[in-house]
Amino acid sequence: MKTKLIFPILLGALGGLGIGWYWGYTRPVAHNQRKILNEYQTVRDSLKLSDGEMAVLGSKLPEFMESAKREDEFAAAIALSVFQQMEAGRVDEAKSNLVKTVAIYFLGHRHDGNTNLLARINRIAATNSAFSNAINRKVERD
Repeated sequence: MKTKLIFPILLGALGGLGIGWYWGYTRPVAHNQRKILNEYQTVRDSLKLSDGEMAVLGSKLPEFMESAKREDEFAAAIALSVFQQMEAGRVDEAKSNLVKTVAIYFLGHRHDGNTNLLARINRIAATNSAFSNAINRKVERD
């Protein structure tokens, strides 16, 4: 009689473990995978990239992050320098550094930069001689 009870108990325990594993492990994993896939698709769609382009982007992410870090460092260094010049009362020197920074962007990206920003620079250069001189002096050399 004991052997007749062992088999159903063992079968029930294994069945319970299997059902518990399925509901306790696979369901949350599948839910998390769906969530990650939805986030991936949102990013891919907002960037208007194919899956292949996303793979290339992913492989170059450390390079992009390092580039962004360098750009942020440059912006922070310029802002800090200008702030210190303004604190010391050297407003003209601060303005000159800002104009040079804008001119670096304009000269480097006048053909492929942000069109709205380039238009703003051109509008200011039309009324401000410092901007006009900074962006036109080097353009003539190109």
